[in-house]
Amino acid sequence: LKTLLMRHFMQDLIDVTHTKHYSNYRKNRLADVMQAANFNLQDGRDPLCQLDSERRAHQMKLDKLVEEMNQVYVEKVREREKRLKDSERDLTERIRQMQQQLELEAEDLTNARQTFNDERVAWEMENRDYADVSLLK
Repeated sequence: LKTLLMRHFMQDLIDVTHTKHYSNYRKNRLADVMQAANFNLQDGRDPLCQLDSERRAHQMKLDKLVEEMNQVYVEKVREREKRLKDSERDLTERIRQMQQQLELEAEDLTNARQTFNDERVAWEMENRDYADVSLLK
């Protein structure tokens, strides 16, 4: 039992040492190296603060670009809608004009047909007398 407990707890001790203690050692060691090298920027900020400020500045820049792109998109949509409305208005006007022209042509055709029928009836009346005379011979 003693050997079993020793093995179990020894393995647990090895795992904890490897994960927790070695991670703490690396962190402390890197911090010491950075302090020894005096790894600060000219304005005295540490690199993490600088990275954070650069990230925020970059994010603001991206947000501004996204906003500009959205504005351009909205403007293009407005222009396209305006062109479509203008095109629709032009086509509606053209259809109206074509319908008026078609009505005028239909009216002219009806008048021409009526004139033709009147002239035909008059011609038949004039030539009926001649047709009757030729039939009598």
